[in-house]
Amino acid sequence: SVNEVLSSTPSVLQLAPAVMFDLGTAAELDTDIMSQMGLGVQDLNRINDVLVQTANSATTDVSQLAEAFSYAGPIAKNFGLSLETISAALGVISSAGIKASRAGTGFVGFLASANALTPQAEKRLLRYGVTFDQLNVQQRGLIPVLQTLQAANISASDAIEIFGRESASST
Repeated sequence: SVNEVLSSTPSVLQLAPAVMFDLGTAAELDTDIMSQMGLGVQDLNRINDVLVQTANSATTDVSQLAEAFSYAGPIAKNFGLSLETISAALGVISSAGIKASRAGTGFVGFLASANALTPQAEKRLLRYGVTFDQLNVQQRGLIPVLQTLQAANISASDAIEIFGRESASST
């Protein structure tokens, strides 16, 4: 609505110079993430703060982060993950050298793989003392799942076998 556009203008004006975007690009980025995450105009300052903070603390920029969100946002939201958690995960993946669409695709691949392990993948995980239930992001949250995987010290070759090539690089 017109009122929503008018009320969102200050937030867009705040983001644009902070990340050196023109107003149209900043508005598009905000509305895309707002839509992907099921958020409203009242959340624009939060969106901007999270994106800028992640870009400042990771080796990515807001544009690459927005591209990663376009792949990961809606799916990760369906796993019950917040804007902040998704952004932090994408920032960590980006800092590992996997950026933009590859970060989003890898993160989605990890979530999907962890949610639907093959019998072979479950057997490999059990070698490390990790059960399928310990990888349930929806029940346990992302951080506890990642901590479980980190503590298991899974080899790169097993991570690829368990989670797939693209998603293994993001774990």
